[in-house]
Amino acid sequence: MFSSDEPLNLDAAGTITDLSPFFGGKLTVHMKRLDLIHPVLGGNKFFKLKYIIKKIKEEGHPGFITFGGAYSNHIAASALTAKLAGLKSTGIIRGENHDQLNPTLSFAEKCGMKLVYISRSDYKQRYSEKYQDNISKEFDNLPVIPEGGSNILGVKGASEILNNNDFNYDYYTVPAGSGGTATGLAISLPVKKKLIVYQVLKAKDIITEKIELFCSEMNLQSVENYEINTGYHLGGFGKLSSELIEFIRSFEQQTGVLVDPVYNGKMLYGLFDLIKSGYFPESSKILVINTGGGQGWYGFIQKASKNYLSNINSLLLN
Repeated sequence: MFSSDEPLNLDAAGTITDLSPFFGGKLTVHMKRLDLIHPVLGGNKFFKLKYIIKKIKEEGHPGFITFGGAYSNHIAASALTAKLAGLKSTGIIRGENHDQLNPTLSFAEKCGMKLVYISRSDYKQRYSEKYQDNISKEFDNLPVIPEGGSNILGVKGASEILNNNDFNYDYYTVPAGSGGTATGLAISLPVKKKLIVYQVLKAKDIITEKIELFCSEMNLQSVENYEINTGYHLGGFGKLSSELIEFIRSFEQQTGVLVDPVYNGKMLYGLFDLIKSGYFPESSKILVINTGGGQGWYGFIQKASKNYLSNINSLLLN
């Protein structure tokens, strides 16, 4: 199980792993290893939260409120960030309370996060300003961080994921759930570069809408250097299949990189399929953004059906 005491290693964000042999060797495919920054705060989490937390502290708030599902990477990362920043945190959790907490919520609680459970129908209101205002008033007028840390400050942080050393590729790939990271990458890329976004939700056009909304809120012109791919959610958000597990197992055995099944596993599955179908021109150079989320595996171990459990344990323990 992960620990809140593990050090943050921002230098690891510069680590590049060559995946070209796994993808057939005809194209250059590299991975930017944001996952190595930290087991919980790695990936996109550090970048999305840093300006949000900075503003909360500058404004003198003692803490914040945020939203997430029971296995949310964002909940785990927000709880740890609050602990490290000396802030109180409240997590509004979708679904019912259970006597035995899953690994994600147990970690969040150990970091000091207060967990509040609401019905799935109430949770659907989480993006409503009125609902967020009511939640804030209920908890001492604390500021609300949106689900996934996706607001204009989260986008600002995500826009710093890439640096000048990363701009020598033709294509960039990233998985997306709430759209903040995808927007940050899109606005940071030179115009002639192409970002391929793998949407992990079934909902039609939701990431496109998010990117356009964030650009509008930031008074930026709408970006056009991205493409949303909705064909690889593989059943929907958080859905797991034997096919996906086997792909992740094969990827880990051949590359030495274990990716999560909610975001990065599906992105890589989709990328593999696109490369196999000849989508990319010859000699293309592709940079895959590993957004972390490895802590989610522990939740899958706990909730997986017997059909998948032995495969997951084998994947993680080998």
